[in-house]
Amino acid sequence: MESLLSEIMKQASNEGVDLWVEEGALHFRTTQGPLSDSLRSSLKAHRQQIIDTLKSKEGDSLIEPSPEEAHMPFPLTDVQSAYLLGRRESVQGGGVSCHAYFEVEMPGITLESLQRAFEAIIRRYDSLRTMYDESGFQQVLPFDEIDVPKIANLSSDDESSCVELRGTMSHAIHEIHKPPLMGVGLSHAKGVDTVHVSIDFLVADWTSMMVILDTFFEAAKGKALPENDARITFRDYVIAAQKINSDKDRKYWEDRYQDIAIGVDVPMLGSAWKNQFKRLDVKLSKELKDGFLNFAKRVGVSLSALLLALYGASIANWSAQKRNAIVVTLFDRKPLHPDVKKLTGDFTSTGYAVLEQRGQSLGDLAKESFMELMGIVEHNSYSGVAIMRDITRKNGGNKGASYPFVFTSALSSDRKEEFSHNWSISYAITQTPQVGVDFQAAIIGTDLCINWDVRQGVFPDGMIETMFESFCSTLTRVSLGKIRPEDPIIFEVPKDQALTRSHVQQDLDQQAAGRSYAEEMLFDGLLRQAKEHPDRIAVVDSHNCLTFLQLRKRADAIAFQLSEAGIGPKDHVGICMTKGAEQIACVYGTLLAGCTYVPINPSHPDARKEAVAARAGLKALLSNSDARWFRGAVLSPETSLCQTSRFDLPSPPNNPSNNAYAIFTSGSTGEPKGVLVSHKAALNTIQDICARFDVGSDTVALGVSNLDFDLSVFDIFGVIGSGGTLVLVEQGAFANPTLWAQAACSNKITFWNSAPAQMSMMLDATSGERKRRATRHIDIY
Repeated sequence: MESLLSEIMKQASNEGVDLWVEEGALHFRTTQGPLSDSLRSSLKAHRQQIIDTLKSKEGDSLIEPSPEEAHMPFPLTDVQSAYLLGRRESVQGGGVSCHAYFEVEMPGITLESLQRAFEAIIRRYDSLRTMYDESGFQQVLPFDEIDVPKIANLSSDDESSCVELRGTMSHAIHEIHKPPLMGVGLSHAKGVDTVHVSIDFLVADWTSMMVILDTFFEAAKGKALPENDARITFRDYVIAAQKINSDKDRKYWEDRYQDIAIGVDVPMLGSAWKNQFKRLDVKLSKELKDGFLNFAKRVGVSLSALLLALYGASIANWSAQKRNAIVVTLFDRKPLHPDVKKLTGDFTSTGYAVLEQRGQSLGDLAKESFMELMGIVEHNSYSGVAIMRDITRKNGGNKGASYPFVFTSALSSDRKEEFSHNWSISYAITQTPQVGVDFQAAIIGTDLCINWDVRQGVFPDGMIETMFESFCSTLTRVSLGKIRPEDPIIFEVPKDQALTRSHVQQDLDQQAAGRSYAEEMLFDGLLRQAKEHPDRIAVVDSHNCLTFLQLRKRADAIAFQLSEAGIGPKDHVGICMTKGAEQIACVYGTLLAGCTYVPINPSHPDARKEAVAARAGLKALLSNSDARWFRGAVLSPETSLCQTSRFDLPSPPNNPSNNAYAIFTSGSTGEPKGVLVSHKAALNTIQDICARFDVGSDTVALGVSNLDFDLSVFDIFGVIGSGGTLVLVEQGAFANPTLWAQAACSNKITFWNSAPAQMSMMLDATSGERKRRATRHIDIY
């Protein structure tokens, strides 16, 4: 039996399954996807033996208790440091504390019993006797050094007393040097007794808050508190957790920085964030919750993963990007000691889920969301706060992208009910600095409760309400079985918006009426400009200033190289080069050779570049850097060939239906996916935009988009093909908006084509109205 149990435990480890015992029951957490059928059967057949084995090892601990140092200072966690930073008015999105407010109706409760209970929980829980300091430490004070606050007590014939306390306490900012960072009030209105509770998340995460409130209300009813028999303190835990080697997890996140750095690109109002939050909520009854749970079971994912998929799809529906990075909150009690579960404190950590909406089914997106969540769980020793510090540092101190959306789930797929108390919350709201929308989900009683706590002044009026309405509609349709796992996610557009879109589309159609464009190849514009205006400037970078004729010659040289290497029409050619004129020449040269170009970002991890190359079936790679990851022919552009005025090249292809390029996108999970686009399809859009916005020989555009982003297609073929000048700024793995601003000014940029987030970054880096007035037109997709 012992060897069999060892094999089961080994199989669980190999499949990325963590096993532990809590309150006599076996629990598991997966990090590599759903349980295999064989492991599930083994766990079920030998459940008690596994429980006994795990319990026998409970004496093992990575924490050394230090009771003699209980009142000594100890470090803040990364998340606590971020909370303190967010209190500063000078921080974008700051000026508020990370705070929760609850109202609980308790008929017949007295002020005296509440006051005694308040004193009792402060005496019992170290977290309520903790002071915090922005210099980076926290410290638990002895009870006799705490001034227990008096409970506010208001009474009225109407609801004004309840409303007054709510207004005072719901957005409170407690003084960090004066524990407890918790306030209590009692209102009496129209025969209803309501307890008001305000508590800072510095003190406790959601689970710890529920424990504290449970104890508080039990004590208020006169029940004796059980002894605190924990052999360790939160201080012991924090010190032990910060000693864990995070090198492996840091490497995991470093490989994903390029993905995370995209942020979320939704309409935002700028810096005028209000210090008020509004709650949007929906509650699924037991029947609807069970329908939603059945959907998750059919797909083989957790409830949290399915909710994250819907949340991510909602964001993508309002985002200018197909891929978006969402902050995920994790309640991360590391099993460093058997008594960790007895502690209260802020065990929160964060990570990032990057989800891509590319028309896949809800089932597939839920599976991708599940893997994203498992990646966060498995690599949580390197915090989301540290990740963002790294990205900001690599971005020259500029945070750049926005991360306004947070996902917080207190759901557990192996429990039927959570937070089933002898009390219920009648009203609640939370606030978090630097957050626009905090998604929260929990099962309370038998209902699935979902809240979006929305900071006011962050988004255009009505936008988040409309997004939430669409989310709830889709959530209900999933729960009722009206959406199947294999169905794509389609959000219903509100009627007023659908009408507005219809009118806008009609206007666009009228503007386009009567226009006709000759069917051409993407490179025909360059050939025409090189013949008619050979000496005009086509492309500028930090090293080159090429005329149309020079660019044509370099493109011919690339086409000749490909031909000499045996690369012919319709072959796929990868382009893995830093941003610059040579990269543009390679794009045109590949097309002149009749090939399809496939951009590969040189800053991406080798594994991802290799995956793109394999999926695209590359016959060759054009690169000016080390490309040992590619197993085929690697060609380095030979600029010396450009001195030859003519090459023995066949006539350029002239079939607009041929594929021109394939841009690959992917999340961090799954294989990269590419979309092939023909010359004709790309030119339809390019020619229409050029006509609408009068793009021509006087256009000077700043190309900020990477080659593997589809907006670069217009930069290359729309601007250059129309006789304009394209200015490029070389960049590394992260964009530098300060360099953009300098280039825009020095080159007298008249045209900007980017995603809104890049525009915001550039404006933030630009000082003075003179520089802003240099740009004649802004084209944002």
